[in-house]
Amino acid sequence: MSGEKNPSKKDQIEVLLEDINGKMKLLIEGHQALTERMDRLEENFNQKLDERTAQIRGEILGVRKELKQDIGGVRGELKKEIQGVKKELSNKIGKLDEKVTEALKKLNQHEKRITKIEEKI
Repeated sequence: MSGEKNPSKKDQIEVLLEDINGKMKLLIEGHQALTERMDRLEENFNQKLDERTAQIRGEILGVRKELKQDIGGVRGELKKEIQGVKKELSNKIGKLDEKVTEALKKLNQHEKRITKIEEKI
């Protein structure tokens, strides 16, 4: 054997503990760096989400406004069309009423003739 002295168990444990301590410090530093990175990513994500949400809200409001205008226009057109159909039906009903009245008059006249003929027979 050479003149080297074998380290004692205590020295070996101290060296081992110092090594573990150094590795723990590296682990903690790595964890802190990852935590900071995750925080930055979360902040970036939230910012983008807020921007996209605002954009979508704006688009929804624009579509809502367009739909209201379109519905208002369609409502006005339908109202005019319904009024036109109503007027047309009213005119046709009036003409039919006149025809029915005329037909009833003729029928009444025919009944009177038939009655006179029957009286003569």
